[in-house]
Amino acid sequence: MKKITTSKKNRFSKYQSYTIDDVAFICDKTRKTVERWIADGLAPYNPGSKPYFFMGDAVADYLHNKIKTRKWNMSGGSYPCFKCKKGVKAKEKNIRAVGNIRHSLCKKCGSHICKTIGKANVQIRSP
Repeated sequence: MKKITTSKKNRFSKYQSYTIDDVAFICDKTRKTVERWIADGLAPYNPGSKPYFFMGDAVADYLHNKIKTRKWNMSGGSYPCFKCKKGVKAKEKNIRAVGNIRHSLCKKCGSHICKTIGKANVQIRSP
């Protein structure tokens, strides 16, 4: 395997082609993971022949979109709901605090949701 030296910010050059082993080495993943990415939508430069080659910009775009689709919108006091798979509002008058963790129920599906708040937002009780 050839040694590839790139910075972390720009791991892939848009003018260079990479093999499956190169992509796995740069991303610090296994060859099997890159093969799963191909099945998931990473398009090789030469789809009809082997070995597969990938253009750097195609790999960078695929990884950027993969990370982007995983993120949930957590604006405006939302809680992460793992059943709805997005940020949701809590049921009214159902929020209880334990230390700096807020527990409640999801407004949409009713499952348990919780989130940690910063230490500055915790109100300290006096004895």
